[in-house]
This record gives sequence, C-alpha cells and structure tokens, in this order.
Amino acid sequence: MKRIIVLLLALIICLSCFSCNRTPDESNGGETQRNKITLSCPEDSSIDGSTYNVGWRENYSFPVPQRDGYIFDCWMYGKERFEAYGVWPYSSDATLEAKWLLKSYYITYNMEPHYGTAVESFTSETDDFMLPTPKKISGKMFLGWSGTGIEGTKRAVAIPKGSYGDRVYYGNWINSSEITNQLDGFVFEIVSDHAVVTGYCGEYADVLVIPAEYKGYPVTVIGDSAFFGMGIFTKLLKIPYSVTVIEDNAIGGCSGLPMAIYNGEFEDWKENITIGQGNGALNDW
Repeated sequence: MKRIIVLLLALIICLSCFSCNRTPDESNGGETQRNKITLSCPEDSSIDGSTYNVGWRENYSFPVPQRDGYIFDCWMYGKERFEAYGVWPYSSDATLEAKWLLKSYYITYNMEPHYGTAVESFTSETDDFMLPTPKKISGKMFLGWSGTGIEGTKRAVAIPKGSYGDRVYYGNWINSSEITNQLDGFVFEIVSDHAVVTGYCGEYADVLVIPAEYKGYPVTVIGDSAFFGMGIFTKLLKIPYSVTVIEDNAIGGCSGLPMAIYNGEFEDWKENITIGQGNGALNDW
C-alpha cells in the first residue's frame, strides 16, 4: 500500500511540473497563442497602426518604414530593440515604436577652374543656411551658382531646414572686361524708365558709391542678390537718394560691409524706400 501511495505522489508531482513548464503553444488544447503586435510609425502612414499576430517564439517579419531624410534603425519595445526580422520572445501583446537615424547628405561645389572642388555635409535637421560665395577674383565677376534645383544662375541660394538629398552646384564667373553695361564697377540693367543695379565687377575700395544715374536713367532699384556675399565692401556703401527699392538679399551675406548709408537726410530716405528680406542690418531700420 505504501508503495502505491509513493507512486501516486510521484505521478502527481510529475504532472504538476509538466503543467508548470507548458509553453503558451501547448496551452489551450495545443492551439498557438497569438499576440497582437501594433506598429507605431506616424512618419510613414502606410505602416502606422498596422497590426500583426505573432506566436511566442515564432518567426516574425515586420515592414521597414520610409522617411525622407532619415534611415530606419529598428523597432523599439520599451528599451529593447527588434530588427525587421526575427523571433518574437514574448507571450503578450505589444506596441513597437520606430526608431530613426539622421541621414547625412553631401553638397559638392564645383568651382573650376578657379578654386577646385569642395564638399560639405548636412542633414534634414540642419538649420537654414545659404550657399557660400567664393572670394572675389580680380578681373572677374561671380554670376552665381547653377545646379540642383536652380534655374539659370543665382547668387543667393538658400537650403532650408528639412531639405534632403545630395546636391551639386557649379560656380559661374564672367570676365569684367566682357561686361559692357557698367559704370564705376557697378553693373546695371535698364528697365522701362529706370536703371537697376544687378551686381559689381570692380575692385575693392574703402568706400563704394552707387551712381544715382546710369545713361540718363535714374537708379531706383538695387536688384535681388546684387551684392550678395560678394565681399566687395571694406568700409562703406553709399546708396543714392534715387533708390526706392532694395530687393531681397541685395546686400545679404556681406560680412565685410559694416555700414550702408544714404547720401542725404536719413529720415527722408527711410519714408520712401522698400527694403526686402535678407538684407542684414538694413532690415532693422
């Protein structure tokens, strides 16, 4: 009798241990327990909120989300990383968050034959910045950059925060001797009944004075990016009373220009002029 009792106790202990060690797949009559896995990725609406039923210790395959300016790193469950493919280690529902890494992009400046080639990097989270302006070359005028996203040439090229993708820009110059529409180094364009200052092809000077008249036409406008970042000013730029419009970025990026003044009574001029954005201290008047 004692032997029977001992055998029964041993059987009960074995059954108890077997019950405790059952995997989720062995519970519920052997049916696989399914766990609801939710993917949270607001940056990719095609994936955000999607769900997958995955069993404990079962192979899973989650999609790889896409986001401009970033590289997908992994799915996160709390502090635990999960790759897009693997074996699910839990027997419970879970919500996974997408983790991203910033992607670096490159700007290539091709300034042949004067300066060679330069490269710099940026990310989609880099603050707004402007393309640099090459140092002035004696006897030449920098026309501007051409390349990615630019129609024609442009001196003031902004790269706003949130931009992405590699870029290539080409520097463009012209010999000053080839510019016929100039006076005292200033380049002009005649528009209807007035003249517009569009650039400067002269040499450095302590004081530069914009002419009030060109070929009989009053100089009323300093054009968009006319002197942007050209580094032509050393001390002072004098603007004639005839100027009524200073367009965007006309003297922006001119770190060597400490002062721009009007030849006459400042208060009179201030009431009759329109100043565009990107003109440094002039925008504070």
